[in-house]
Amino acid sequence: MKQFIFIVLASIIALAGCQPSTQIIAEDDDGSGYATSYGRKVKYEKVNGVTKYEHWEIPEYVNPSPNKQTLRHYLKKYLQVSAQSEKYTVSGSSNPKKLNYDLRKSSFLEEQMNTTSLLSYIFYEDGKVLHSQHTPMERFGDIFTPKTVYHSNSMGKSMVSYVLGHAICEGYIDSIDSDISDWSLMKDTLYSEQKLIDLLNMSAQDRHVVSDVTGVKPSGRWYNSHSLASFANNELKGTKPNRNKGYHYNGLVTNVLMNYTIYKSRSNYQRLLNKVFREKAGVSQAVYFRKNRTGKSYDGSAWYMFNATPTDYLRIGIAIMKDWQNDTCVGKYLKQVNDRRIRKNLSEYSPKLRFQASRSYGGQFHLNYRGMSDRDILGLDGYGNQALMIDASNSRIIVANTIHTDYDWNTLVYYALRDGKLPD
Repeated sequence: MKQFIFIVLASIIALAGCQPSTQIIAEDDDGSGYATSYGRKVKYEKVNGVTKYEHWEIPEYVNPSPNKQTLRHYLKKYLQVSAQSEKYTVSGSSNPKKLNYDLRKSSFLEEQMNTTSLLSYIFYEDGKVLHSQHTPMERFGDIFTPKTVYHSNSMGKSMVSYVLGHAICEGYIDSIDSDISDWSLMKDTLYSEQKLIDLLNMSAQDRHVVSDVTGVKPSGRWYNSHSLASFANNELKGTKPNRNKGYHYNGLVTNVLMNYTIYKSRSNYQRLLNKVFREKAGVSQAVYFRKNRTGKSYDGSAWYMFNATPTDYLRIGIAIMKDWQNDTCVGKYLKQVNDRRIRKNLSEYSPKLRFQASRSYGGQFHLNYRGMSDRDILGLDGYGNQALMIDASNSRIIVANTIHTDYDWNTLVYYALRDGKLPD
């Protein structure tokens, strides 16, 4: 799934010394035209009231905003593709983790549910769910129910890291300072002798071979659509790390981490997944990572797209939080990658708070949030404003699932996490 990450586009905007345009640029008589996303023109075509964009997904922060028909069209599309994909599946627990509720009212949250593409929102604190809202039946509730398994987008990157932490604790991998030179699949590529910590921190010196906007260079093939073996034998063959060891966000390196974990755990990978999600998190329904259809299990065909229900995202968030708070082996892994985080280049970022809020990155988590630097916060962020925010210092978790970026992320995610409350 092609994700339009903001970095490159926002850099262009910054260099131009202007903000992204917010108006439609052109519309032809046949219903085609251009909208804007991150200041860049996006072509679309209108068919029976549905705006179909030139790329696979709804562009982030696209203007004009998609109408209800368009949102419903893309929601159905997302769910259908997820259901038809190849998977690494973990079945739900026979004894799912019990969630306690002490529900409060927020008219602001209700208004957001009735007017935006929010599908589900959960606010959890001190062992209780304080807010839990689901999209109304007349909006998207006839398509998306509380039991619908929904995609994570890039929140799945953090899930990959969480599983890798368990692989270290189980003895399949020595440490975050291990390199992947023992993996023949990546031999003769720039990744082959790099330490896991550099891959985990998106500092793999790979900006010359991959972009989160255009894909793997120079072919433009999308990294989630082909196996790692295919890339290793073609675009990556003979590549070397460049000199820039700074933060360079992309999904290819996450797929390297995931498939290396599979390689090291071998036939025990399914057991590892079962331990993380069914035994520890206690998910109520099946969850899964997806595979692309072009490869086999041994050639790096797994990718980080994770799927779960809203309440199971919460259960996983609780498991992560408890690992941190109880200083378990996996908790020590999370603290280690947090301690070895690297700074983001915020000068390249969009002015939107979502991208400015986290100043650092470590272990595939967004870290060091503005105004909350004295707290232990692990941020999971996905395309379209998917969010799983974990404040281990205050035992506070927020889960947001959505079709598009049109909801008030500032209020419902950032300020809610910071202040511990929602507007009335």
